[in-house]
Amino acid sequence: MGFAVERVESIEGFRELEAGWDLLAADVGHPFASHAWIDAWLTAFAADSRLAVYTAWDGDRLAAAIPLVDRGAVLAAAANAHTPWFSPLGGPGPLAAAADAVARSGSSHVVLPELALDDESTAAVTDALERARSVVWVEATRRAPVIDRESLPGEYASHLSGDRRREVRRLRRRLEELGAVVTPLARPVDVDAELDRALALEASGWKGRRGTAIADDPATERFYRVVARAFEERGELRLSSVTVVGELAAFDLCLVANGRLWIPKGSIDERHRRLSPGIVLLVAEIEAALDEGAGGVELLGDADAYKLPFATRTRRHGALHGARLRPGPVARIAYRRALRPRLRRMARALRTR
Repeated sequence: MGFAVERVESIEGFRELEAGWDLLAADVGHPFASHAWIDAWLTAFAADSRLAVYTAWDGDRLAAAIPLVDRGAVLAAAANAHTPWFSPLGGPGPLAAAADAVARSGSSHVVLPELALDDESTAAVTDALERARSVVWVEATRRAPVIDRESLPGEYASHLSGDRRREVRRLRRRLEELGAVVTPLARPVDVDAELDRALALEASGWKGRRGTAIADDPATERFYRVVARAFEERGELRLSSVTVVGELAAFDLCLVANGRLWIPKGSIDERHRRLSPGIVLLVAEIEAALDEGAGGVELLGDADAYKLPFATRTRRHGALHGARLRPGPVARIAYRRALRPRLRRMARALRTR
């Protein structure tokens, strides 16, 4: 069966796809492929770029979609460090048609970051790039920690070691002695006001000192505010907090979607670091989500040491690249595969010193 492939280049054209888009996104199992999430991302981070949303149609039915941004020499996925998971949409046939159009585009370098490396959709795009590109490679970047209900021996607490359970209870008790209130997965009352408090908390810590807090970048702040409002309208936004005498000590922005809990963003008050309010809040969120019937909890990000004891497995993420043998793409390949890892190791060593 043939599929008609089109490239949508305007935000207005993308917004016309919403109904069909969300039918496809429902099959991928995470909220970061939803039309609302991608719309917020494009509005915040691609306002000055040309869209390149590749779609495949089965008659008048949207059958596949790959949201990209055309940056001239580079054709990049609509994803960045604020994207926990990027997924091309569609079944094998239509997705192969859309991916083939991407692979045969005039851009010298195609890059799709934040893919789940074991997904069938990733394999479909990889196959298309390998048919049309001189150089194709996968850059493994992180392992996202996951908690699956089916992997738990019973109550969640029994998954944790005895020492870990006792430590979490001790930390919570110490916080409560200070007057702390732990509130996991609350439905927002005033989204903007609650985000104001959360962003101020994040900016008060090391991210604020480095200039990497959400509030330090207008585009990033706009993105999270739009995401929060959009998912509140969907009934999927939850805001978790630990307050000490009315002041935030920890905060998580959460989504309850696709039968699971997702925790894309959080921050703590560094004045309470020794009592680990973020860990206390995390355990409360996990237990609350499982009690409410969630099939699992997605901790997202990387397999940081503080997250791994709470997970039952990890999921591999990475970036897929397809380049042509031209000087520009070759230079980017050399940088990404050789120079950038070395610079990162040097930076880590300097921070340790």
